[in-house]
Amino acid sequence: MQVSNKAVKFLRDLGVEVVVDPQHHQSEIYQLAGVEFSSYAECAVVLAIGGDGTLLSAAHWTGEWRMPLGGINLGSLGFMTEIDVEVMQDALTAIVAGNYSLDQRMLLKVWCKDKLGQIKYEDFAVNDAVCNRDPSSPIQTYQLNIDNETVELIPGDGIIISSPTGSTGYAMAAGGPIIDPRVRAILFTPLCPHTLHNRNYVLAEDSVIEIRLQQPNSSSYLSVDGRNTIQLDTDDVIKVAKNSLSLNLISLTKQNFYTKVPEKIQKRSLGRAICKNWLGDHA
Repeated sequence: MQVSNKAVKFLRDLGVEVVVDPQHHQSEIYQLAGVEFSSYAECAVVLAIGGDGTLLSAAHWTGEWRMPLGGINLGSLGFMTEIDVEVMQDALTAIVAGNYSLDQRMLLKVWCKDKLGQIKYEDFAVNDAVCNRDPSSPIQTYQLNIDNETVELIPGDGIIISSPTGSTGYAMAAGGPIIDPRVRAILFTPLCPHTLHNRNYVLAEDSVIEIRLQQPNSSSYLSVDGRNTIQLDTDDVIKVAKNSLSLNLISLTKQNFYTKVPEKIQKRSLGRAICKNWLGDHA
């Protein structure tokens, strides 16, 4: 809350109108002096204060309008929340002046149809779509179809379908490759496959992935970016493809992606200490 207060006050001092969408009327930020209610659709820039999860939520709130989205990092990683609190004022000054570039990130379109062919769920993914079994259920078998062709049957705990941005998240933890976000591709990663081989697929951006469940006695779920988990029925069909929209992330630096990833991972244990020290120095 201290970081939010400092950010709002600093932006107000720069003559910037700070708003919160009415759908977030319970947000603590709205309680701060000088913050008004207004739709995000009317904003020139949207800022998320928190970790990568907070920025993911902000992306889902604002995705259809495609305005620039920036993140002030209070989390432990900050792959997408580029602005560290110790340089927040300089970063905000640059953003207000328009001195930033846009990092366009590929999004995924995710939808699920029931046995009648009716869409029961639809969303877009910044990071990934995850289909996994209930921990208390037997192993599920996932039929993987790519561009209307059956590729293989995969018995296991689940599957991850991720964007290049999402390749450094859950997919990486599951043994998937790291993909430069400038690459336009779709990544398929099995979760704990009960097979003698474990293969990831890096697919062309125009590919369409289809997942069908093969075990009716195993409960399975679908979640997108860790949000809105839905239970799947055996006859449901999950499809994932490239979205026509993209995410416009604010970028203030030209850091090399391949040096950024290990630095962010190593910084995980230091992030909270840095934030705490900065707040103490600027109280």
